[in-house]
Amino acid sequence: MPKSNPPDRMHSVAAGYLRAFADPSPEHRSPRVWRFESGDAYPKPIGVLDASVQRGLYALRDEAGKVDTTIETQLFQIDEESLPEVIRLLESGDRPSYEQWQGLIRYMAFQLVRTPRMFQIYKNEVGRRGIELGRHDLPLAPIFQGPILHEWLCAMTWTLSGNHSALPLLTSDNPVARWVEKEDTLDFLAGFAEPGLHILFPLNPRMCLLGIHNDASLKAVRDHEFQTQPRFSDPDPPPVFRGALNKSQATELNRVTILHSERYTYASSDQEEVRLLVQETHTRFRRLPTLP
Repeated sequence: MPKSNPPDRMHSVAAGYLRAFADPSPEHRSPRVWRFESGDAYPKPIGVLDASVQRGLYALRDEAGKVDTTIETQLFQIDEESLPEVIRLLESGDRPSYEQWQGLIRYMAFQLVRTPRMFQIYKNEVGRRGIELGRHDLPLAPIFQGPILHEWLCAMTWTLSGNHSALPLLTSDNPVARWVEKEDTLDFLAGFAEPGLHILFPLNPRMCLLGIHNDASLKAVRDHEFQTQPRFSDPDPPPVFRGALNKSQATELNRVTILHSERYTYASSDQEEVRLLVQETHTRFRRLPTLP
């Protein structure tokens, strides 16, 4: 983390990930994305270090109230060390190493549980069960849940889909989208035990990962035994296929990204087609997207 940052300034989405969606225009000296806020007609350019920041998101505090940034520091190392190189290799057609695959899936696992929405869901569920949260229980939740999700994600079947259209893929402040199709809607709160679970992870404007369950991944979820201190295992890399997206498919996946966002959607440009898509999805979109 840059030393000038306040100690409780923490990233719900990694700057290392958002750099892949930075506007390539030469007038931007530092990496910037175009950030759409829900309800706004036009996006604003913002530096990737400032695009998705929350105060004290997973800050640990001692008895005197001093902030301990251990979690933010560890997540920052995972984000910065593994993501950019893996994304570059995937786009070039090369196969990442075993360790790089593990790093990418590990990032996805942590990203699923590090957003403000997931912290609120966890807090609500604990409250519903009548459990009193300890001082560090909430910020430590991603650390305990990450290893479990990593194992389940590694067992799923993945398709690396290249975007062959001129419409760029978007991302958001909740970038690993998880959903199940139910009649005329998308259930974004569906659990991993749902057989029809879909996962979308945009890697850059030209490429994304799409995950679905198979027999092995469903078994891993259903056979999971609770552990008080889960640790990362060393499963085999996930099976990955290659696919291609046309403009219609890219549009529908972008709709999923927009609908799954908490507050912000990020784009690599402010082109009119992207603006109209974001506005339409927020204001008039009601039908279930037809997914590829």
